Amino acid sequence: MANTYPFRVISQEETLFEGRVESIIAPAWEGYVGVMANHAPYLSLLQEGELTVTENRDSVHVFKVNGGVLEVSGGEAVILTESISRI
Repeated sequence: MANTYPFRVISQEETLFEGRVESIIAPAWEGYVGVMANHAPYLSLLQEGELTVTENRDSVHVFKVNGGVLEVSGGEAVILTESISRI
């Protein structure tokens, strides 16, 4: 079983996703970035693109994100965005 960590996606309207995940792949400003458990602290603006959230090998969610901020710290990751939708 892979290591997991807490992850949240928060928009102005709601918390769209909250749970433990194995990994995320996010459209960071400098290119796509992958985040797994025990990732070093990281902060980046997000550009428009696809956000892939893997809870486990049987549960993968894909969202379209239109910018925002990704913060990884203290063993968790959070995305704050103005606009996001499930694909």
